[in-house]
Amino acid sequence: MFQTTPETDKIFAALAKAQAELKTAEFDSRNPHFKSKYASLKSVMDSILPALNKHGICVIQPASFDGENVQVMTRLGHGSQWISSTMSCPVGNRKTAQAIGSVITYLRRYSIQSMTGSTAGVVDDDGNEASADPQREPYLKKEQQREKIEAAAAEISNLPQFEETLERNGWSLAWIEKQTEAQGWGSPRDWKNDTRSRFIQKEAWTQFSLPESEINHA
Repeated sequence: MFQTTPETDKIFAALAKAQAELKTAEFDSRNPHFKSKYASLKSVMDSILPALNKHGICVIQPASFDGENVQVMTRLGHGSQWISSTMSCPVGNRKTAQAIGSVITYLRRYSIQSMTGSTAGVVDDDGNEASADPQREPYLKKEQQREKIEAAAAEISNLPQFEETLERNGWSLAWIEKQTEAQGWGSPRDWKNDTRSRFIQKEAWTQFSLPESEINHA
């Protein structure tokens, strides 16, 4: 939803000047699930805010809930005039603080770029994602999930990375440790690196379906 003050001549004039000075955001982050690089929120803000602030434009992005969705309102203000736009997105089944924070960051990044006309860090797929064949969606989702798990597992080489992966998926190492010890598998802290990788590959953190015979203790 897009809203403005009754008068917008000054803010649009200032925004036009700022747009001429926007910089290109660096692709400073990597998405291991889709093997692609992207511009983080910090990189996007660093490329946009200096030009906006120079011409007297401030940015606020409060977040809130709209039913099951997280929404972010992005408002550009200049004196007594402002323009704002609100975007929302579902969190998904796992409503953890990490998941909510991830959605907020995603919405802030795309919203500020949309409001300022910046295209840095935005992947233009020519509408392929939105126009995907519905009959292929189950297969694509399964394939994307497989790639996501494999990429996460490939990154596991020590305990800190294992713990970080669990936290990204909404689980704590302490809780997982209680479950694995209850199954007689011992503590993940004592496992070999390839055992931790196998644990991630099989999504055992959610269903604990990993056969005991496949657990190789250190």
